[in-house]
Amino acid sequence: MCEGSVSTYRWEPGRLPTASIVTSADDLGRFVLSQLGAGPQVVSPASRELLHTGVGKSEQFAYAMGWREGTTAGVPSLWHGGALPSYRGAVVMLPQSQSGVIVLTDVSSMFADHTREIAAGVVALLEERPVPSGIRPLRQTYLVIAVLSLLLVTFAVRGLVRAIANRGPKLKRSSVITFDIVLPLLGVFMAPRLAGVPLRAMWEGAPDLTLTIAILVVLSFATGAIKLSRRETPGAATVG
Repeated sequence: MCEGSVSTYRWEPGRLPTASIVTSADDLGRFVLSQLGAGPQVVSPASRELLHTGVGKSEQFAYAMGWREGTTAGVPSLWHGGALPSYRGAVVMLPQSQSGVIVLTDVSSMFADHTREIAAGVVALLEERPVPSGIRPLRQTYLVIAVLSLLLVTFAVRGLVRAIANRGPKLKRSSVITFDIVLPLLGVFMAPRLAGVPLRAMWEGAPDLTLTIAILVVLSFATGAIKLSRRETPGAATVG
């Protein structure tokens, strides 16, 4: 769910046009100042204005050339963020006050953009606006996920123990194959699609959650294999 230790950065040349640029807070600060029109300029003011003009509109922002044009804590702003396993960042520019907020962390999560939330809080303080409410602490999110994961693993272990002890209802072979083998296997293939990230990225960004899924699949396979191996042959008498 969240990695607190720094991982080795994996070079991804295919993402370079949109992400995977390694920088420092110092250099990023100079970049933001330049984008705001201060310091050495690489492009003309007209080109800079064009870069910041959103055209692809959605409910929350309009997408410009690498920037999202909208509001942060109720203040007109341009912003963008980035995320990699163990790293996440957010940049917010406030053209009206010629200021900006940069948040870089060595922690990343698939479940919330904490850098964006921190940046919004700082913007609210800078602009003397109410601090945005309704932000769900990651601690609560992780607690819910941990409890659900523990429950699922407990039920899976219970099912395996019952299968070993040959207890529980006798299911048809097709039912055992469907519920203990096919559905878990289907879940492994569907999880990346539902999360919108490849399986490798899930492992890098949420190793604990991915490991939990793997444990559930292994337990389910083992339970199904035991059930199938103990299926009674047709015409056999039931003992006990």
